[in-house]
Amino acid sequence: PLRGDRDLVLAALGKNEKAIAYAATSLKSDREFILAVAGKAATAAIVFAATPLRADRDIVLAAVCKSGGALATASCTCHHALSNILELKSVWAHDKELLMATLCQN
Repeated sequence: PLRGDRDLVLAALGKNEKAIAYAATSLKSDREFILAVAGKAATAAIVFAATPLRADRDIVLAAVCKSGGALATASCTCHHALSNILELKSVWAHDKELLMATLCQN
């Protein structure tokens, strides 16, 4: 029950960004929740989000705006991890807004 409490998990992120690891699967699959997490704990949002959400452009953009390094953690829809900006999959490589946000954070 507590693992599914949105407010509690968001509050816990203020103490430890990896708190999302213990969140209920339903929260990790909730797009709006993961968007909120991305603004607080960028890399953790990408690492612990449900797999389909890791390729969600809005989530990746929110995470990158918080920390440019989050892009290295994001995955494309075929689930390949991106190791750095030079190895971006074509799905992100032509996204000027995403790339600019990444560069501004690094």
